[in-house]
Amino acid sequence: MSVSFETSAGGEKAGFSSGSAVTPLTLTEPNGEKPLNESPAAPAKALPGAPSAEDVLVRVEGVSKKFCRNMRKSLAYGLRDVLAELNPFGRRSPSGGGPSGLRPGEFWAIKDVSFELRRGECLGIIGHNGAGKTTLLKMLNGLIKPDEGRIEMRGRVGALIALGAGFNQILTGRENIYVNGSILGLKKREIDAKIDEIIEFSGIGEFIDSPVQSYSSGMQVRLGFSVAVNLLRPDVLILDEVLAVGDLSFRLKCLNKVAEISANCATIFISHEPLQVSRICHRVIWLDKGRLIRDTRNVDATLADYSASLSAAKATRTGDVTAVGRVSDLRINGRPWSPNSREFLDLPAGEPLTVDLVLDPIASAVRPYARMYLLTEGGHGVAEFRGEDLAELFQLPASCAHQPVELSLRLGRVPLADGIYVVRMVVAEKNSINWLVMIPFLFSLRVTGNGHAWCKTFIPTQHRIQPASSGEG
Repeated sequence: MSVSFETSAGGEKAGFSSGSAVTPLTLTEPNGEKPLNESPAAPAKALPGAPSAEDVLVRVEGVSKKFCRNMRKSLAYGLRDVLAELNPFGRRSPSGGGPSGLRPGEFWAIKDVSFELRRGECLGIIGHNGAGKTTLLKMLNGLIKPDEGRIEMRGRVGALIALGAGFNQILTGRENIYVNGSILGLKKREIDAKIDEIIEFSGIGEFIDSPVQSYSSGMQVRLGFSVAVNLLRPDVLILDEVLAVGDLSFRLKCLNKVAEISANCATIFISHEPLQVSRICHRVIWLDKGRLIRDTRNVDATLADYSASLSAAKATRTGDVTAVGRVSDLRINGRPWSPNSREFLDLPAGEPLTVDLVLDPIASAVRPYARMYLLTEGGHGVAEFRGEDLAELFQLPASCAHQPVELSLRLGRVPLADGIYVVRMVVAEKNSINWLVMIPFLFSLRVTGNGHAWCKTFIPTQHRIQPASSGEG
């Protein structure tokens, strides 16, 4: 990177759900004798025969679900709907409302969502908070009924939701494994055959015979996930933010385990972490205000657009940081730009980055330093721009107190993982925390084409890979 300064001349359901007890178990065998997740408008019918690799295991057709914002009205509507459903002589519309299908105070949490999922496929569901992801998951898991449409699910269904929430706090970890295994319908000898694998995967073998009430929340999550993934052999696996907890090494282990399980089942994965979705999902659907706005196999491009929409929606939060000082004539890759603009600069893989700007005169008794930082959209530090000598800071000329200063940066290639980034600029005296200039969001980048990664910065290297020579003796 080159930097220059100039002085300007001008101026089955095997789920662990939230609650005090494990979710009651309903197993659906592949022969379809006990159908799962029936909708009121059109009950889900069991499909004949054992599921094969070519079968559609999950079919969602025109599913909608509405809620009422007012508790009193909600109870009244619910009572009317139950009575109407029990009345064999009455007739009611599937929506139970006017032309829009809504009664006063109601809204659609999910509206007209359809998709299919086959064995071996992993579907990621993305969307901001309140988009309808959890409502859809609850309908798939049979916890609530859709108001319209139908859901067909074939085979045994396993749902991993709030792991460990159903553990008995007085019992030991080992005892809880047997209790949960029994709830899942397993015999003691089946649990005996897997208990060593469960304990080893959880990584808490030293404490397995201690009461669960003495476990940290992370230890309970480890044990809950280990019990679920090692005891379940589902045809349909539903995961809701279960990989957002625990340390990095455990999350990586969980991702590998989920990839192993999902190879033989249909997997539905809900997460706010783009990297996890990109790693294990073959396809994504994007929900917004209850409606399906995209269903695609182009996962990375959709995740990039989703991240950009989130940033635009929140208008790049600044927190308590306000702009100090002024930057004029900002140009990014030769294009005029406004500081704190909500627009993104799209930067495909391999493209250079140039920044040219003019700082207004800065009142300082000594020569101050300009520092530019690269942050994630969440405000986490990624890198700092420096000269070719990495110890070199950008010191402004002495004339900056009475003349504008031009600052130019050149970066031949931006070594960043795909995502949204923000550039922050600060001018201060050396080792001082008092800002002379502070631009929280100088400009925003949207990097594409480099792929997602656990770390946001790539380090180009010269390397060689070849078979190792085998020595004798």
